[in-house]
Amino acid sequence: MTEQGENLSDVLLKISSFNELKSAIPSSITSKLAEGDAGVEKTIGLLISLTPFAPAPATFGRDAFDNIVAVDYKTGEPLPGEEQQRMLDVALEAGFVQKAD
Repeated sequence: MTEQGENLSDVLLKISSFNELKSAIPSSITSKLAEGDAGVEKTIGLLISLTPFAPAPATFGRDAFDNIVAVDYKTGEPLPGEEQQRMLDVALEAGFVQKAD
């Protein structure tokens, strides 16, 4: 788990194994995407999908998020609209992405 006051993104940069990654992501985030291991897998898929984008302050449009990030990582197909929105909400809340001013 993340240490109190430490940014989740900073913690993720220090990960050296898949098991560390799985345990570093708080269930308060993963449970918003799905229950149990499915939530962990979806969160990891979200993180993997974000890797091609430069770190903040780089920006990308909502269409890029929906077509590249908010996809079923197994099939590559875009998720239904409400799941795309949930994924965006989680990404914003967790600090994985930021809204442009």
